[in-house]
Amino acid sequence: MRLGGENIFFYHAGLDKHEKAKIEKWFFGSEDGILCATCAYGMGIDKSNIRTVIHYNLSPSVEAYLQESGRAGRDRNPAEAILLLSPSDRLTGNSKDLADAAYSRYAALLGFAENTSRCRRESLMRLLGAEPETCFGCDVCRNTVRHQAGWHNEMTELIKKRRRILNTSGAAKMAAAIHAGLTRKDAAEVLDELLAEGCIRKIRRGPWKGRLTL
Repeated sequence: MRLGGENIFFYHAGLDKHEKAKIEKWFFGSEDGILCATCAYGMGIDKSNIRTVIHYNLSPSVEAYLQESGRAGRDRNPAEAILLLSPSDRLTGNSKDLADAAYSRYAALLGFAENTSRCRRESLMRLLGAEPETCFGCDVCRNTVRHQAGWHNEMTELIKKRRRILNTSGAAKMAAAIHAGLTRKDAAEVLDELLAEGCIRKIRRGPWKGRLTL
């Protein structure tokens, strides 16, 4: 259960009832504990003094994001919701595994996350069809948006490369397309996505075991 130290635990649906109860009791009584959790840590669990919620992955919808980030600051004291965004989130949104309705919900939240010119609270309220409310200090209004230099350009280039790769015939040409203009990390992300979608496959047996093929 423990990730490390005395004040960090993880929580997910695979834990048995005894483990969940033990972690919930610890977290409720902790003033500075860190809980790494999936959405299994549900909306019915109400710890009022959570100061920060960090999303490592993008939620599937605006409603889910609000529910999850809203677990911070329920005692009405200052709190933060931090969303970590990367090019792989855009690739997830383009995945053929998402149904049309699910894609629309995911794309709406992705658009919110990528927009750095409009107040976060105003954007969320509009997506929910509600009237904009007073902002309490989002990163856009405070002008403290954090992003890697050239992040959007890199993401756009990665998407273009992926489309080019999918339209490439022949393993040699595909390999060249993957590596052209991409960092090693981005090339690995493209390969993972192509493997997940079944566009390429890894040889499991024989002398070419471990190599990729069409």
